[in-house]
Amino acid sequence: MFMKPFTWGVWLVVAFILIYTMFIVWFLEHPSNPEFKGSLKDQIATAMWFAFCSLFFAHRERIYNHLTRVVIAVWLFLVFVLTASYTANLSSMLTIQRMEPSVASMELLKRNNLTVGYDKGTFVGKLPGGSA
Repeated sequence: MFMKPFTWGVWLVVAFILIYTMFIVWFLEHPSNPEFKGSLKDQIATAMWFAFCSLFFAHRERIYNHLTRVVIAVWLFLVFVLTASYTANLSSMLTIQRMEPSVASMELLKRNNLTVGYDKGTFVGKLPGGSA
């Protein structure tokens, strides 16, 4: 259920953008920020941790470059939009009821010979007495 609010394509794009942001932050901060120096493994780990942590909570690394701040601002805005979209999709999936007719309501309509408007191709037109 965790993965359903987004398609696999969206998840892949989010992962790509996360890695791209990680690379850009590392590229901009590496020359001036001592926290982004060290062995290649440490640099990659710091950049990945920085980008991943920004998804959920504040990062502890200090930002020295002003361009990095712009990149992070855009990334945080994107994270905000993704979080809102994911939450809306998940909550609608968990709360929406299927639009199926109840037997009692259908019998009431038939008994009183009431007409019902419906969109072409919906289940109402396929019921007995429907004209679809």
